[in-house]
Amino acid sequence: MNITGYAFLEGVATSLDTLAPQAYGAGNKKLVGLHVQRMTIFLFLVCIPVAIMWISSPWILAALLPTQEKELAAISGRFLRVAVGGLPGYAVFEAGKRFGQAQGDFWAAFWVLVVSVLVNLVLNWGFVFVS
Repeated sequence: MNITGYAFLEGVATSLDTLAPQAYGAGNKKLVGLHVQRMTIFLFLVCIPVAIMWISSPWILAALLPTQEKELAAISGRFLRVAVGGLPGYAVFEAGKRFGQAQGDFWAAFWVLVVSVLVNLVLNWGFVFVS
């Protein structure tokens, strides 16, 4: 998941590390917003082939893994299919994080991650131990 999706999206979003601070330093705040909006749309487009690959992952993994690990391929494929729903959110987060960083605000992304970790802990506890 990290190699075939998140790292790819983060690499594409890294172009904002150059463009957005440059526009902000030049005093052109409108251009900063345009860069971030365009990157968000581009990241959504990049999510499409990643989602297709993740949806097809049970068959891809079954073809790559040895015969005795077919069950592992099926479980991993189901996990990736569920993870497809998080791709747009990850794309928006990466663009938004770089939007804040371009303006010198590093705390906004930090607090989003703190809240996300807490929500993730509660959801994992609920799905694993309660249900």
